Amino acid sequence: MMNRRGFLGASLTVLSAPWMAAGAVVCRKPHVQRVRRTGATICWASDAPGAATVRIAGPEGGTRTVPAVTVRFAAGERGASADFYRHWARVEELEPATEYSYSIHLDGRDVTPAGETRFRTAGQNDFTFLAIGDSGTGSDDQKRLAATFQRDPAALVIHTGDLAYPTGTFEAYDRNHFDVYQEAMRRIPFFPVPGNHDYYDFGAEPYRALHDLPRMNVAEKDQGRYYSFEWGDVHFVCLDSNAPLEEAAAGRGEMLRWLEADLAACTKFWRVAVFHHPPYAAGPNWEDAYTAMARAHIVPVLERFGVPLILSGHEHSYQRSVPIRGGAEAAGGAIYLTTGGGGAALYPVFDSPLVAKGASVFHYLRASVAGRRMRFAAIDTEGTAFDSFVVEPGPVVRGAVNAASGSGAIGRGGVVSVYGWQFTPETIANGGGDVRVLAGGVEARVLAAGPMQLNFVLPGELAGAQTVEVITPGGSARASIEIRAAAPALFGDSVFENGRAQVTAEAPCRAGSRVAVFLTGLSRWTGPVNLRVGGVSAGSQLEEAMPGVQRLWFTVPAGLKAGSYGLEVEADGVHSNVVALFVG
Repeated sequence: MMNRRGFLGASLTVLSAPWMAAGAVVCRKPHVQRVRRTGATICWASDAPGAATVRIAGPEGGTRTVPAVTVRFAAGERGASADFYRHWARVEELEPATEYSYSIHLDGRDVTPAGETRFRTAGQNDFTFLAIGDSGTGSDDQKRLAATFQRDPAALVIHTGDLAYPTGTFEAYDRNHFDVYQEAMRRIPFFPVPGNHDYYDFGAEPYRALHDLPRMNVAEKDQGRYYSFEWGDVHFVCLDSNAPLEEAAAGRGEMLRWLEADLAACTKFWRVAVFHHPPYAAGPNWEDAYTAMARAHIVPVLERFGVPLILSGHEHSYQRSVPIRGGAEAAGGAIYLTTGGGGAALYPVFDSPLVAKGASVFHYLRASVAGRRMRFAAIDTEGTAFDSFVVEPGPVVRGAVNAASGSGAIGRGGVVSVYGWQFTPETIANGGGDVRVLAGGVEARVLAAGPMQLNFVLPGELAGAQTVEVITPGGSARASIEIRAAAPALFGDSVFENGRAQVTAEAPCRAGSRVAVFLTGLSRWTGPVNLRVGGVSAGSQLEEAMPGVQRLWFTVPAGLKAGSYGLEVEADGVHSNVVALFVG
């Protein structure tokens, strides 16, 4: 699971039973990390070795004990003031959206500090998260804000970087991060990204050593630097805008390719990007080289995938942007939030047409997710909201195609699929909910809708070049289509013998039997329809099955031997896609 070279290149020793000794004292209190729907990691540290375990208690009162992995860090290593032993236990097979309590043990002794030690697994679609950045100075301002911050109930915390100042040493993380936020950390997972100060002196190796972060599809050398995770309807993608960005921008690193693949695979309504260097914050760091790289290399990927919300730090202030796309204000653009007022000395906010609200004030953000809306409040050290707003992203349309074939050939009155993002947070199998579609300015019937796709029936009177407009409470977006007189397209798995029994490889039809295939694109077509089975023409009879969907009856040609044959339809010179007809 780990090795000395792979685990940060530090002088580490994985402990086993012969090393154990009595009397170890907890020197970094327990904190939960990497909480998800069915698991969590419990971490802590002691000043001496011991057999480390975690005891988990569920809501029904049952308990179980999970062994922890222990790693030794030597005094003087990466800024450690004394030897310490990091323990972490990965707890699996938990129930979603469920509260658990825990205790930590060394050599059989319960060494759990006083206070609540509990956490709740992910699984709630509606939840609240907090965001903070540029905090780790140990200043009085950080501690005053932390007192308010830790009383604010939330499911998780996003940290936008610079957890430790002036440099990212083990000692600085203990003093200015773990000790300051212990009250929250023992029950709420923190999901951080590294800032520039986390890189100073030791290349973010202590940062990586002290966090158990998601690792899916991330190269081993970059694990702990960038990652993604999901909570309810939100997909968080957390990037490292330091060395991995520099390497990726030079064509040597994987992070930007990983980002493309991660966003391409995401099916959530909400996508939130987090990285330290803010592309559009107006302040002293506008010309920072890494800020410029984030603007030049990260932003185009996020815009290509229609990501609506970006959180960053680095500027020691609060800033909320206007909607931005292509470097300028644009309707439907992304909102960039800079939360860099966590405790480090504040910076001024410069005048900029891209900044809708700015304040040089110590603060954190509270975000409440409910359906297609995120309600934000920027909170100061007194617990007062000095800025409140709602992010409700409009739809982003990538294109509209024939729902059966996926091609651009669309027939009159046919079923059309629109692909994009942010249509609706829920999947609606019968109707569109609060999503509407206008085709050629005419209200269209929405059959089904989800976060990334919706299906609708074209009004039958439309023909030629038309505009499709998707309308949601957050806004609207358009695509152009060309409607033909006929454009047959066969639905997959839509062949039925005698119109009732589905024809499959396991349940083939017979030569000479009557079979129906369902298709779209021939709603208003009165001309000839040519159907072929394995290249052999077969007579057919067309009828309307439901709005936008036709049923084509035909007789399987006599004499066909058992096997699989291609079935296709042609009308008005347009050939359909091919589906399989299984004959037994």
